[in-house]
Parts: sequence; structure tokens; C-alpha cells
Amino acid sequence: MPQFEQARPTSLLKPSLIAFAVCMCSIVFGCGGGASSSTSSSGGSNTSSIPSINTLQWHSAIQSSGAPNLGSAPGDVAAGVAATSDGGVVAVGYSLGSFIGAPNSLQVAAATVHRLDATGKVIWTRNILSGSGDFGVSVVVAPDGTIVMASTRIESSSLTSAILTAFSSAGTQIWQTRYVINGAKTESTKVVLRGSSELLLLGSFTNGTGQNMFLNSVNLQDGSLLSTKSWGDASSLLAPVDISVRTSSGELGVVGQTLTTFPSGTSGATHSFVLDLDASGNQRWVHEFTATSTTPEALSVAFLTNGDLLAGGVISSDSPPIFVSGLGTTTHSHSGLWRLNGADGSIVSTKEFYSGAGDQVSSLTVSGDGSIYLVGSTNAAFNSGFTALQNCFLIKLDQNANPIWVQQFGSGDVVGKTVPYGVAVTAGASAVFTSTTIQAPLGSSQANSTLNTSWLISGWGL
Repeated sequence: MPQFEQARPTSLLKPSLIAFAVCMCSIVFGCGGGASSSTSSSGGSNTSSIPSINTLQWHSAIQSSGAPNLGSAPGDVAAGVAATSDGGVVAVGYSLGSFIGAPNSLQVAAATVHRLDATGKVIWTRNILSGSGDFGVSVVVAPDGTIVMASTRIESSSLTSAILTAFSSAGTQIWQTRYVINGAKTESTKVVLRGSSELLLLGSFTNGTGQNMFLNSVNLQDGSLLSTKSWGDASSLLAPVDISVRTSSGELGVVGQTLTTFPSGTSGATHSFVLDLDASGNQRWVHEFTATSTTPEALSVAFLTNGDLLAGGVISSDSPPIFVSGLGTTTHSHSGLWRLNGADGSIVSTKEFYSGAGDQVSSLTVSGDGSIYLVGSTNAAFNSGFTALQNCFLIKLDQNANPIWVQQFGSGDVVGKTVPYGVAVTAGASAVFTSTTIQAPLGSSQANSTLNTSWLISGWGL
């Protein structure tokens, strides 16, 4: 089952949700230093480093106020991010506290939307709050400026619902719709835009003892349901993670995890699938990674300009071994990037990135010029400005997945761990934005600094 505490599914096990405390802070600050890393393609090794450059335009750390101090899990969590036509950015996630213009007197999780301008200044914030817990997971911005957030609502111990909420560019709520499939627990995973008027909502729902996947087609103007498709049965255990639209054809790419043969079958070890659908939602092909001790875990997907699919994620251990200059054969997890043939799903090529400690790609996007942008996490100390705590990397690659530059950010600039969730590029490819959650420092009078978190939205020049 998906994990709400990470705002996106990364396994088929879901822990309980517990509220926790945060403090108020809204600051903009700079970042220093770049990073270096190493790459490898399948069947070989490459010890050359990726060039580092300093293209940071701004960091914006946003923290809520007035949340209860229950001290169990992070309380300000960033999830999806999307670029706006004016060079700004919209980020969604959840918070237990209040913001200016977005109160949260109930002190439970609220699905939160932040609208920032091109300099990282917050223009407005909105909370969607039902009383039992709302968790923003994804956001999309339409050409007319309409902002749509996908979230999941906890209605009771036995019922959750998938929610879509539309806002004008000024932050006025236009409509909100609720989706529950067969009266079962229904959860949002990702919302994307196809064309200028159709939303596609990917998610999951329970079916007996199983978990199935659904895809809703929704009218952008009013949130009405146009059509729905589902995959799986009572024996299926499907956890969708990401979806991408091929603009030219309306074709869809989906990645996720399963414990069964897709979409149903005998249970086995957790493994990933990459699914290609035509514009009508019919399966063209599916690629399943073999369940072994080194099973790749696909966490993000995007179409390349030629129609091939690019999936990014993590490989649990080296197969084949990766050699990093000065480190020898590694045994930590590392980032994986798989290119699949758009016609039949066969693997065209594999790239592996490794910094010196556990790495993974969390999200990827492809810009209009074919450039690839990856955001992920690492536990490596890239340079003297960073400690060996979890922080983030942003890598730009060319159309053939050759690295152009890398930036590392997180614990060298902000005390504590940094967890990435999203990446988006402006239409003109003039800037790229990342959405992450950081552990922010607390004052000496506040006890548990490891649980005090905030959103970190960053803008990078290209």
C-alpha cells in the first residue's frame, strides 16, 4: 500500500498516520557548492565525474505554525510540483499547521497548495481540510492557469477517498470532486493533463484483500467524470507510482509496484512494472522487472521525444558491479535509469548513477528540447560542504542520458535530512524547480529536532 508519510507510494506496506508538530518559518536563502558523481551503463563501468555548476536561483523554505507537538513523524511534507506560465511554480503536499491565508485550527493533516512567483516568494497558500486528514500528492497547471491538486482524504478507519480540487491562478477554489470506487478505500497517486481540457487521475483502491489500480478521465472545466478504467482483481496487489502523457498521441506510460504478475496472478516478491497504454487506455505492452535480490524499483516515468519510455528509480545492489573511482566495487543502492522501446517495452539501455553511498531517483521529467532532469536522494558527502546525511541531487542529462551537470543540495545548507519528491521544467526550459522536504533546525527549548520539517522549494537556472 502507498505510504502517505512519503507522499507517494514506495512500497506495498502502509504505516499508520500520526500527526506531529512544526514551527513557523518562511525564509529565502542561498546555496553553495556543486557536486560530482559517477555513471555507468549496463555491462560496463565509467569512472568519469559529472561536471558540477552553480545554477541555483533561489531556495524557499516554508514552515507552518501552530501545529500540535505530537513528535512522531514529519508534519510539513512537500510532494508534487508544477511550473506556471509566468516562470513561477506551484507545490503541493500536506501540513499540520497554519499559513497566512490558510488556517488549520483542527491541527490535523491538511492538503496544502503553495503558489510561488519566479523569485521564490509565496504569493498565496490554501489548505484543504476535512477534519480527518487530507494529503496532497500531485499538482498540474493547465494552459489557462487553472491549478488542480490531487489529494487523498481519510474519512474513517475503513474509508479513504481520492480528491481533485481546482483553483484559479489567483487561488480561488473553482470546484472539488470526490471519487470512491465500489465503496472501498480509494487513494490518489498522480494527476496529469492531456490536451487542454482533460485531466487523468491515477490511483489505487482496495478490492477484498487485494489492491487494484484505476485511471479516471476528468473534465477540467467542472471535475465531472468522463470515464474510468481499472486493473486487477481480489488477488492483485498493485501500487501505481507515476504516469506520463505523450503529447503527440495521447499515449500513456505508468510505473508501479506489484506482488503479483501484472495485473493479477500468483503472489511473489515485490517488483516493478512499466505499462504502456494507447490513448483509449488499452494496454499496448507491459514490462515487468524480474523479482530478484537486485530488483529495480521504478519510481518515475516520462516519454522521450521519439516515443520511448524512460523509467527512473533505484537498484538495491550492484548487478553488474559498478566501479567508482577510489571506492572499488560498491554494495549500496544506486540510481537506475531504464530506456524502454516505445513499440514493445524491451529494454534499450540502462544507466546507473552512484555517488558513493545509497542513491535513488525519485522523480524525472523531459523538457521540450529533449533534455532529461532527475531529482533524487543520496547519503554521500560530495564535498566538504555536505555531511554524510541524506540530501538531494538534481542532474541534467542530454537526450541519450549522458550527464551534463549535477547539483547537490540539502544538509550542507540546511541542518538535517532532505527528501526529494518532484521536479518540473518551465515551458521555455528557462528554469527547473524541485520540491523537497527538509528537517529544519529547532531552538534549544524544543526537544526533538529530527521531527521538525518544512517544505523546500528550489528554482534553478538552466
